[in-house]
Amino acid sequence: MASDWKKDEGTSGDFVLTAGKWFGDEQNDRGIQTSEDARFYAISADMGATFSNEGKTLVLQFSAKHEQKLDCGGGYIKLMPSSVDQKTFSGDSPYAVMFGPDICGSSTKRVHAIFTDKAGKNLLTKKTIPCETDELTHVYTLVVHPNNTYAVLVDNEVRESGDLEDHWDFLPPREIRDPEASKPEDWDDRARLPDETDVKPEGWDDIPETISDPEAKKPEDWDDEDDGEWEPPAVPNPEFKGEWRQKTVENPAYKGAWSAPMIPNPEYVGRRALPAEGPAVRRVRAVAGEVRLHLRQRARYRRRRVRPRLRRENLGRVARRREGDVRRRQEEAAGGGRRGGEAA
Repeated sequence: MASDWKKDEGTSGDFVLTAGKWFGDEQNDRGIQTSEDARFYAISADMGATFSNEGKTLVLQFSAKHEQKLDCGGGYIKLMPSSVDQKTFSGDSPYAVMFGPDICGSSTKRVHAIFTDKAGKNLLTKKTIPCETDELTHVYTLVVHPNNTYAVLVDNEVRESGDLEDHWDFLPPREIRDPEASKPEDWDDRARLPDETDVKPEGWDDIPETISDPEAKKPEDWDDEDDGEWEPPAVPNPEFKGEWRQKTVENPAYKGAWSAPMIPNPEYVGRRALPAEGPAVRRVRAVAGEVRLHLRQRARYRRRRVRPRLRRENLGRVARRREGDVRRRQEEAAGGGRRGGEAA
């Protein structure tokens, strides 16, 4: 359902269903596309039922293609509560997850992965995840595991992964500055001290900043009665050195800037999740490797303008052939080692 967001301001745009400029099959490759530049677009679909990913892996995936050079814009997908009015769906509507590429100028070229906590606060990732900026189709995937680890993939290659607790501020920090600590009285945080041997020269303050121009001459047509008493113009005094400042020396007792020590945060109630390179993320990488083979083969077919039809059994045959090659190399290597031992 298309939203009426920004229609009353005349800045809303309409989606069109099209395969775009480049496609393999015009009918099957169709998708929604923005129709005008510099417009606001919002569309949503009801899933029919509320779901929960508790104890399950959540995978949020979609493809995006910018068929023209994008100056500033973003393409996001959001998971929203059923209470959202689809007709008035806007940028201010609440959501649980927001995910997708954001491009604006030369400074912002990143993949947004935003979660909303129980208090309704939107939490941006502390990591900068680069997005693609060309005019080709790219697949963006967000994977969230039950063990509180995640992975962001672009074209099925992992761009960032790790622990949700480390990369988002879901929980209070594990440690805080000790609020009861105070700087010791003998703590010296002065990096430099005045040099007591440096004394201001006598007469320093008596030197004026400007003096009368010694080369100036009274104009011949100057009339003291009409023009007043003539005074030569002022010029910078070459002997003036400005405000005197005493030299400084390093402080031998300097201890650095004081800060309160870190202590465990009593409000921290989280737990340490599995490491970023745990079995869950390695499993994502393995699956991504299988899919990358599929995508590369599709790319070669596209160059010949033939729509690929790779079947699962073909991929299985390739995998079995590779396993056989690896096993044969291992057997040859083991056999070569035995022959070498016998020759010795």
